[in-house]
Amino acid sequence: MAKKIKDQENPEVKEEKVTEATENAAEETKETEAPAEEAKEEKKDDKVTSLEKELADEKDRFLRLAAEYDNFRKRTQKEKDRMYSDAVIKTVGELLPTLDNLERAIGAAEDKEDNFYKGVELTLKTLKEEFSKLGVTEIESAPGTAFDPNVHEAIMHEDDGSGENVIAETFRKGYTREGTIVRPALVKTRG
Repeated sequence: MAKKIKDQENPEVKEEKVTEATENAAEETKETEAPAEEAKEEKKDDKVTSLEKELADEKDRFLRLAAEYDNFRKRTQKEKDRMYSDAVIKTVGELLPTLDNLERAIGAAEDKEDNFYKGVELTLKTLKEEFSKLGVTEIESAPGTAFDPNVHEAIMHEDDGSGENVIAETFRKGYTREGTIVRPALVKTRG
C-alpha cells in the first residue's frame, strides 16, 4: 500500500516524464519527417520533370507526324494533278489527227453552203471549244513569225540570204497545254 500512496503522491512527476518522453518522441519524429518530406518533394519534382520531358517529347513527335502527313498530302495532290495533266495531254495528242482531218475536210470543200460542210464545220468548232476548255492552245506558226525551236519543228529550210529564221509555211499546227507542248508545229523556215 505504501507503493500506492507513493504513486498517488507523485502523479505530476509521472506526467512530466510521460509528457517529456512524448515531446522527445515528437521532436525525433519531426527531425526524421523533415528529411523524409524533403525526399518526397524531390521525388515529386523529379517525377514532374520527367513527365514534362515526356510530354515535350510526345508533343514533338506529334508535330513531326503532323508535318509529315501534311507533306504527304501535298505530294499526293501534286502527283494527282500531274497524272491528270499527263492524261489530258496524251488524250489531246491522240485526238489532234482528227482535228487535222476535219480542218483538211473544211479546206477541201468546194460548196460552203452544203449541209455536209456545215456539219464538219460545226464538229470542228465544237472540238476546238472542248480543247480550249482543257487549256489547249494553238502554237503561233503563221508565215513571218519568228522560228522558235522550243515549239516549232523545222522540216525544211529555204535560204533567202536575210539571216533571220522565220516561218515560211506551216505543214502541221502545234499545240500546248499550260506551258507543256502537246505537239510541236511542223514548219518550213527561211532566212
